[in-house]
Amino acid sequence: MKLHLMALDVTLRNCGIALGTYDLDTERLNITQIRTLKTKRENRKVVRANSDDLRCARELLSHLRQTAKTCNVIAAEIPFGSKSAAAAKHFGITMGILASLSLDLPLIEILPLEAKKSTGNENASKVGVIEWAYRRFPDLSWKINKKTQKPTLNSEHMADAIAVMHAAIETQQFKQMIAMRRALQEIAF
Repeated sequence: MKLHLMALDVTLRNCGIALGTYDLDTERLNITQIRTLKTKRENRKVVRANSDDLRCARELLSHLRQTAKTCNVIAAEIPFGSKSAAAAKHFGITMGILASLSLDLPLIEILPLEAKKSTGNENASKVGVIEWAYRRFPDLSWKINKKTQKPTLNSEHMADAIAVMHAAIETQQFKQMIAMRRALQEIAF
């Protein structure tokens, strides 16, 4: 039996998404797809900034809800703190999106430090997380620099989503979920 997972590194403008499966029999995680969902600010003066943020949030939530229909569990990096009013607003929007998604599916909350620890280096830089994820899953749809043949910095959010998924399967919440699934599977037979 396999669980279908969606891991997220959510920001209002760039949302890293990793989809994968966790095989309950082999206890193996397989990442099947990665992508970055981008929302763009409307540059027209006729649109208020807060109305545009609302449009972007709706666009992001609609896409994530559609993607989540194929999943059993969601894992997301939970942001904390902000250094400006704009960052605080985006933090609130992100938390609202995650709260909405968690109404339909279990949400495993991962702190940024937990995601970095899953790479084997709790002090990993953005480049370090990208390199770790690319080494583990080179066949995914990375944005590759033609000169260096390595993923570009634009791969940051996808790599973070992979790290979030790895951190999630190590949580007590995930282990309890697996135990419950196995128990239900035994009852069914």
